[in-house]
Parts: sequence; C-alpha cells; structure tokens
Amino acid sequence: MMMNKHEFAAKYFRAQEMGDIDWIQQVCSDDVIVRESGRSETSGKAGVRDYVIALLQRTAKRKFMLHAVAEAGNVLFTSWECDVEFHNGLAMYTSGMTRFLFDNDGAIRELEVIGHELI
Repeated sequence: MMMNKHEFAAKYFRAQEMGDIDWIQQVCSDDVIVRESGRSETSGKAGVRDYVIALLQRTAKRKFMLHAVAEAGNVLFTSWECDVEFHNGLAMYTSGMTRFLFDNDGAIRELEVIGHELI
C-alpha cells in the first residue's frame, strides 16, 4: 500500500460506494479473512468478492461518511456512518466500525466490519 492509512480508508470506502470489486480485491492479501457482523466468515480473494457482491445485491446506493481513523502499527480502525438505499427504494441510515489488519507488504490480511445494521 503506497498511500497513508487515512488516504487508504477514504479510498476504500469510496470503492465500497462504487462497488469496485477489483480495487478491493487488489488491496487484499491472497489469504485475507473477511468478518462481517451477522454473516459467516469468508477468506481469500473469492471471499472478498463474495462480501462486496453481497453488499451490492442488498443495496442500490451507499454513501459513507468517515468519522474517525485511528492506527496502531499495522492495524487501522475506522468509524463511519452510511446512507443506504435498498433496491426496493427503502432507505436507512447505519453506522459501524471497520478494522483492517495489514500484512508486512501493506495488503489487507483481515477485514472486519463491526456493528452495522444492513440486512
């Protein structure tokens, strides 16, 4: 990862908004672990792809507002809120945290999404 972690967080959430599966997979290690509240743990680039596709299948639009970014060594914590519109037109406001654990090469080794309300 060439950018600083604050820039990375902003770019990551923009990629989530846009459904940029390729970019999200690119910044993950081959053996990444993905954890999301209320969903089964997945792993690998295929798991990342499944995670993003599931988000896109549940939602028509997403707009993230990043509130806080904190880092400690190779761990990045983010706090965010998100305006979400579902495919049926229902809209809601949700919030949560995402924890990124980076490997020594700067790729995401663990991606953990905590405490959001997307169903």
